[in-house]
This record gives sequence, structure tokens and C-alpha cells, in this order.
Amino acid sequence: MAIKGKSMLWFLHEGAAGGANLALGEHLTLLKEMGYRISLVSPKPGRFLDHMSAEGIPSQITFFYLWIRRPDRPNEYRLKRLLRNGYAFLRVLPLVCRADVVCTNTLCSPMGALAARLLGKPHYWFVHEFGEEDHGFRLGWRTPAAYRLMARLSRKVVLNSQAVRNKWEQYVPSDKLGLLYNVVHMPFVPPHTRKDLIPPFRLLMLGQVSRGKGHKDAIRGVAELRNRQRVVLLDIVGSAWDEPYCQELMALISSLGLDEIVHLKPPVENPGLLMEGYHLLLMCSVAEAFGRVTVEALKCGLPVVASASGGSPEIIDSGINGRLYPSGDYMKLADEVESLMDPVVYARFSQETSRVYAKFNPRRGLEQLSDIFG
Repeated sequence: MAIKGKSMLWFLHEGAAGGANLALGEHLTLLKEMGYRISLVSPKPGRFLDHMSAEGIPSQITFFYLWIRRPDRPNEYRLKRLLRNGYAFLRVLPLVCRADVVCTNTLCSPMGALAARLLGKPHYWFVHEFGEEDHGFRLGWRTPAAYRLMARLSRKVVLNSQAVRNKWEQYVPSDKLGLLYNVVHMPFVPPHTRKDLIPPFRLLMLGQVSRGKGHKDAIRGVAELRNRQRVVLLDIVGSAWDEPYCQELMALISSLGLDEIVHLKPPVENPGLLMEGYHLLLMCSVAEAFGRVTVEALKCGLPVVASASGGSPEIIDSGINGRLYPSGDYMKLADEVESLMDPVVYARFSQETSRVYAKFNPRRGLEQLSDIFG
């Protein structure tokens, strides 16, 4: 456990309330219970920082560039980025000097790790993503070399699923790696009442609308279900920053004659309120590092059909509260959804969704954090 009053400085990659920051916010609540005094550094302001401020956690905005890069823009503004990051590095040194422990959230920037090494402070790196597989980016140079550097700069590299840890074990000794599942606190959980399965059978995809999330598989799976005379609706709910990709989805929906069946909708604040109106969640990502919305759905009483990749097999008890299908196989996706449209099967799966609480809860989060910080 922590020594009361020990100070902890966290480096973030953004100030918005994205998935990695939502997970961090829940862990910060537990770290405060352990006795840590916490402060944050972020390159940009955002709603997450506002929420943390209301919780008594201060933050400093110091803009710096991330070291992630996309294959189509490998050397964009290199000198400008180096100069700006050098200035930011000098600005954060006094904050690091005053901290007892330094942590970095996501693999997007080495700023905190480098400053901690310079000043002899212990550093822990918390990783929430695969990188190339889920978001399509690489780090500052060859990814294996970057992973080894991250491990050398840190007492531990902490991963959010065993799937991500399996990838890291190719490059970093296992004793340098830790595991910390997301708590996934739900501000509102609808009552687990038996849902009426009178058609249409309502499907939900929730989260960022971006490549790699498998939306096209879901759309094609819905088309196959319609061809089988099954009455279904699919709502794709989430923020959409990739306009060309959204246009591709809309074109696919129209080409399959699904304009009245599949809809793209904006993000919502409270997933619990939203999920009350659906029967099933689809998680079709090619490589979802964890799958926060999968846990949210199960906690709300919704069974989940997910691709058998990334962290989904660690969350779903396949054949009990959800089903897994081979990633990219939309015909098999349709089969699994159709199997859950049977009222008896659906009722049985819905009753078993609550077992997810045993895996993802504050008590387990405290135990894992205590193991990490020792």
C-alpha cells in the first residue's frame, strides 16, 4: 500500500474523456483511497480534466507532440516537433522533481518517462492499446525497439489485458510487465428485467467509429440476417472523426439496401441509459485491446457477440453470456446473432451477464494496483 501523502504525477496523451482516460479516472479514485496525492499533465485541455478538477485532482496543460506516427506521414514536421517537445520537457521538469512517482497513461508519449529517468524518479507506464493492430500507428522508430526503451525507462509496463501482454512478452521480460483490468464503473445500470423479443431484434455497436472496429462486418452480417427473413435493426453509436470511412459505411449500407435498418448516430454520455433499449451488443473489432463497452453491456444485462480477438475472450464467457466468432467472418457473426434470437436461449444468456462483476470491480482493481506499486 502507498505511504499516506505520497505524490504521483501522471502524463496523459489528451484531456478528452476517451476510453484510456475513463479507465484512468477509475484507477485514480482507487489510488486516492490508497493515500496518493495525484496531479496530471496533459498536452491539451478537455472534459476529462474538468471532471478530475471537480474531484480535487489538479492538472497542468503543457502542449507537446506525441511520438506516434502513421505510415503515410512518417516524418511530418519533425524539426517543429523536436523543438516544441524540448520546450515542453523543460517546463515539466519542476513537476517531475516534486513527484515521488511518475506514471504515463497510454503509449503515446515518452515525455514523463524521460523526465523521470533524468531526475531519478520511479516511472510506471500504463498501456491501453496494441498500437498498429487497433489504431494503425507506430511509435517514433521501430516498434520493438520502442517497446524495449519503454521497459528500460519504467519499473513496470502495465497492460490492460492478457492479449496485449502476450504481444509485449515477445520483446520485454515478463517480470517487467504488469496487468491491470479496467474497473468499468457504471453511473446508471438499468434493471435486469426480461426483455421482450417481439421484432425487431435491436443490435448496438457503441464506441468510436473508425477503421479496425469491424463495422463493415456488422453491416454485412445484418444483411445476411435480413436475407434469412430475420427482423433486426442495427444502430452504430459513437464519435466519427474519419469522414471518408463514414462515407464508406454509408455507401455500403445503401448498396445492401439497409437504409431503413442500419443507422449511424452520435455519441451519448451515459451508455447505461442507451443500452436499456437494445437486445444485444456487437463488438466486431479486429484487435480490441480491452473492450470497455463489452463490460458495460454485460453489466447492463446485454449479451455480447464479439470477434474472438484482442481482449474480448477475457471478458466474455463464450456460450454463457455471449458468443465469439472468427474475426472478419460476417456469416458466422450472423449465425451467432441468430442463435440468440431464440427467447429461451436469450433469457439464459441474459441471466448470466452479471457474472462480469466478479472480474471487473473496485476490489480487484485495488488488489492489482497494490501488486503494481507494491
